[in-house]
Parts: sequence; C-alpha cells; structure tokens
Amino acid sequence: MADVDPHYVYHGIYASDGNSGGPVYLETEYNGKVYYSVIGIQNIITPNLNRAIRMDTELLNFYKNNPNI
Repeated sequence: MADVDPHYVYHGIYASDGNSGGPVYLETEYNGKVYYSVIGIQNIITPNLNRAIRMDTELLNFYKNNPNI
C-alpha cells in the first residue's frame, strides 16, 4: 500500500476496467493455512491512481445486513 488514508486504500495492484466493486484483499499464511482478508472495495482505476474504499465497520455492517447481496 502506498498511502494511509482513513477512508481509502491507495495501491499499486494491477487493476483494469471492470474491476470496480471487486475486493482488494491481503493474503496471509498462518500455520500452513492461507487466509484472505478484504481490506477495501475497488472504486477508481486510472493509469496514475488505483483506489479502494477502505473496509470499515460501517461498510461491513452494510454488507452483512443487505438482503440483496
């Protein structure tokens, strides 16, 4: 991650058109098991900027309580 921001994660991960709304996640291995932790939702992709909305309590509650997801 390139910068720290309370609302966004700026990153250099390859992303292209059509990736907006997809998860940005960290892959971690612990005791031989791989875990994936979503840290943001991709929302801007340009040649100079990749940005994801940071996963926070409010966004997680929206996602978990939305019957349409």
